[in-house]
Amino acid sequence: MDGRLIKKVKRQLSAQQKRVEKELTKSKKFPEYGNSEEDNTQEVEEYGENIGLEKKLRTLLKDINKALNKLAKGTYGVCEICKSPIEQGRLKIYPAASVCSECASKKK
Repeated sequence: MDGRLIKKVKRQLSAQQKRVEKELTKSKKFPEYGNSEEDNTQEVEEYGENIGLEKKLRTLLKDINKALNKLAKGTYGVCEICKSPIEQGRLKIYPAASVCSECASKKK
């Protein structure tokens, strides 16, 4: 894999990692709108939405960390299923990809 692409991907992943960690910190806060029943209802609804977002962010962070570990080990860009190289176009679009396009389509 091209050394310039590796450096670019590492910068992208590190930046994404920081953004996701920041968003996770925000999503953990319970909203406080007031003490009325309507305010409490709104707080619970927003908190429920935050739980779903938090789950997605945790999954994304896990994928980012996994990709950064692979970069450090020199195994980045190899499909976890078929062991073929992951297409560079796919890695440019989603740097945390762990499977090639063909294996990803089979998983669905």
